[in-house]
This record gives sequence, structure tokens and C-alpha cells, in this order.
Amino acid sequence: MGQVGWVRVFLATSLALASCLSSFGGEAYIYENHWPTLLYQRYLNHPRGIILDGSGNVYVADTWNHRVQMFTSEGAFLAAWGSQGDGPGQLHFPESVAVDTDANVYVADTGNSRVQKFDQAGTAVRTWGRLGVEDGEFDGPQGIWVDRHGFVFVADTGNDRIQVFTTDGDFVGKWGGLGNDSSHFSRPEGVAVDDIGSVYVLDTGNGLVKKFTSDGEPLKQWGVFGDSQERFADPEALTVDKDGNIYVADTRHGWVQEFSSEGVFLGWWGGFGFELGKLNAPQGIGVA
Repeated sequence: MGQVGWVRVFLATSLALASCLSSFGGEAYIYENHWPTLLYQRYLNHPRGIILDGSGNVYVADTWNHRVQMFTSEGAFLAAWGSQGDGPGQLHFPESVAVDTDANVYVADTGNSRVQKFDQAGTAVRTWGRLGVEDGEFDGPQGIWVDRHGFVFVADTGNDRIQVFTTDGDFVGKWGGLGNDSSHFSRPEGVAVDDIGSVYVLDTGNGLVKKFTSDGEPLKQWGVFGDSQERFADPEALTVDKDGNIYVADTRHGWVQEFSSEGVFLGWWGGFGFELGKLNAPQGIGVA
């Protein structure tokens, strides 16, 4: 029998983070850890976005605390930055976070309808966007991702579109608009890009995952509203692993579903509850 491979999956629920192990192909899922505990010194308040850097550090959009927190993969606190406001370095209900290969951190500053870029020390180095509908403007962006080539993809949720930028905030392109066909969205809340450049968008309002080229050409879509496997109720986050598998956090169901890059269902775990291994409204997901 060959050796089983595992992916470590991190989830942001309403008041905490959890990690578990997923086998390749979705055959087994094992609860591993959660934090904070009652003795923990750095608490979270409705965290949503979560991402890992190349060293395995975990960055969390601590949404209702208007800050970003950084932890080791074992849950040890490393750093935090941000406070409520609209000045440089301040945040207002940030809902997603991304990191580039140089460990710069990009935050979808949702309540301020902008993107902020921070260096490794948490110092704000660049800000772009404002409330609006023009290129480079946003309406409550809830998803952000930096691909391996240094392009920043933003799920511009209120404008029902994806926008693409350089890491300096220069506008590159956009696609979408309100609708329910393969090229349009209704309240997209998540975006992820795999290592070959395919872009996956969580079309939350339509209950779908949609796959595009890096230029926005539609390739595939899957999902439908429902209460069983391969269906979604209120999907609010997705991510992609190094093998191109897609993980979707379905908030209302309290579970995670795993798919191949072509939308083939591979497995699921979780379910609403408070026991270890159960999930209460997961709203962010990342993989190591």
C-alpha cells in the first residue's frame, strides 16, 4: 500500500480557528487542533479570512476586531496590527487576507472598500481603492488572492466582479457583472488561483464555484443550492492546494467540501456543532 499524503486545512469559525488533516483524494479527515482556548491571550472576534505563507505562518483577518493577527501553524501568537478607522494602516471589518512570496500582506479592507498592503512588520506601505464602480474602485470587497506571478485578484463583492491589480495597486483588468450565467456573478465572496493560473471564484449568491482563465474566460462551473453533498447553502470561502484541489467552506451547513480542479466531488467533513471536529459557521479557509 502506498504512503498516504495529507493536507493541513485551517478554518476560521465565528470565534476561533481550527486545523485538521485531509488525506489526498478526500478519503479521511482528522480533527487536529483549535485556538484560542480560555487561557489564550489573543482572542478573535468573528474572524473570516485566513491564509498561510511559505513558512507556514497563519494570517487571520480578525474582522470584528478590525485587525490582522499572525500565528504559527500550531497557534502560537506572533504579531497583530490594525485598529478601527479609515486612516493608513487602519481597518474597518476586514474580511480577507493574502500574502505574496516576499511575505507582504494584502488585506481586503471591506468596510472601507479598499485594499491595503503591509510589509512583514505590519507597516502599511500602499493603499488603493475607494467606494465606487469605476476601475480600481470597490463596493465591500470580501475576497483577495495573490498569484505566483504577483498579480492581486480581488472579489469586488458589491460590484459583482473580479478585479486584477499589480502588487503596487495598478489596475490590470476585470470581469463579471451581475448575472447568473458562466461569465457573471451574484455577490462573489471568494477568489483563489492555482499554480497554473486558473482562477476559482466563489459565486456565493448563485451557489456556484466558477473556474476561469487568468484573463477571465469561463472554463467550468459546479454546484447548486441545496442541503446535501455537492450542493451549497451559503458558501463564503474557498481555497486551493498545491495539487489544484478546491476546498469550500459552506457557512450555513457548517461543513467543508473538497473538489478536484474540474469540479469532481472528493469528500466533505464537519457539520454544525460544538464538539471537536464540528464547525460553527466557518467563514474562512486556508491550506498548508
